[in-house]
Parts: sequence; structure tokens; C-alpha cells
Amino acid sequence: MTEAPGAKMLKIVSILFVIFGGWGVIAGLMACGGASLITASLSILGVGTGVLWVTIIVAIVLAVLGLIMGIVGLLWSNKTEKAGLLTTLGIAYIALLVVRTVFDFIFASSLNVGLGAFAWVGLIVGLVLPVLYILGAKKNMAVK
Repeated sequence: MTEAPGAKMLKIVSILFVIFGGWGVIAGLMACGGASLITASLSILGVGTGVLWVTIIVAIVLAVLGLIMGIVGLLWSNKTEKAGLLTTLGIAYIALLVVRTVFDFIFASSLNVGLGAFAWVGLIVGLVLPVLYILGAKKNMAVK
């Protein structure tokens, strides 16, 4: 049996998703601990902490989705019949990434600091893997 045209790309990107997803889950859990420590300080400054918590939760969900995408991408990289589902996962990841970026902007503006540039960079860098993932799945979809 020959390898599907997008299999190699999907495998490489999926391995990266597993690595970064795992790191993201750990970092998100650590952020929960850190956020609970700074909540009191932000409250004294008059800054609401609801957006901070939503941002952290969305980031953890994004990391878990990335981990799932990495695992199923590795398992299904050579299955052309699963290309549509892999594409859907990639699009869902991008949508959630945009949501997280919006909350990053909201949180940065609530602190009244110039962190908006970091949110843009995070969005642009964050788009690389899911776009490559979708391209690999689309290559497999073309075989059908």
C-alpha cells in the first residue's frame, strides 16, 4: 500500500501538535495557579479577572484540542477517508485560536498596557501548524 500524499506532512505536524499541546496543557494548569495568586492584586488595581480566567480556560481547551489533533493526525495520516474530519479539526482549532486572540486583546486592554502586538504575533504563529495540518488533510482528500 502506498502512502497518502499528505501523510508525511500530517505526521510531522501531528508530532508537533502533540508536543506543543502537551506543553500547553501543563502551562495552562500552571497559569491557573499563577492567576489565582495575582487575582487579589488585579482586584486592588480595579482590573476584573474574569477575562483572565476565560483566556486561560480557552488556552487550555486549545491545547487539549491540539493534543487530540496530534494523536488522531498520527493515527489517521494515511487514511484518506478521514481527511474531511482532520480538516474540520483544523478549522475548529483556527476558530478557537481566533477566540483566544480576542480575549488576549480584551485582557491586554483591561490592563491598559501595550500587549496587543503580542496577541497579533501569537495569532500569526499559532496559525502555522493548523494551516499545514489542513493542507496535509486536503492533499489526502484529493485522492478520493
